[in-house]
Amino acid sequence: MASTKVTESKSKHRFVDRQSPIDVIDVTSTNKFRWEWLSLKDNLGDFFSSYIRKIEKDGFAWCCLCKSEIKYSGGGVRCLKVHSKSKSHERNRAIDISNQRLPAAMQATRDKICDSSRPTCSGGSSDKSIIIKQPSKKMKSGDDLRSFFKGK
Repeated sequence: MASTKVTESKSKHRFVDRQSPIDVIDVTSTNKFRWEWLSLKDNLGDFFSSYIRKIEKDGFAWCCLCKSEIKYSGGGVRCLKVHSKSKSHERNRAIDISNQRLPAAMQATRDKICDSSRPTCSGGSSDKSIIIKQPSKKMKSGDDLRSFFKGK
């Protein structure tokens, strides 16, 4: 049996890389995962490769936007397309687009003001960008900037 190369993510899923033999992972699946699916676009015009990862689980992939498993074993790429049309995926995509991405050079600043334990799809260590979410409340005139970001 061939060994598979996997990446441990903070989401407790093991992502499989392209050199891994899919036939060893997807043993019982009718539709085995195909790396070509990642080069296709969904109904919103996004490449599946921007948010789908193959995990080391027979018949399942991981959506990085929704932080959920997608079962594709019965319907193949059609299941990925159906997931991309779901209300929850569209909402998570809109949130991801609205987040501001900062270069990795801003990492030290981000660590001071944000929770650095936020799980990322890539596992965090090799990610070249960081995400700062929009504040949940509006800043008022006279508010102290530090207390605003601390939530006080």
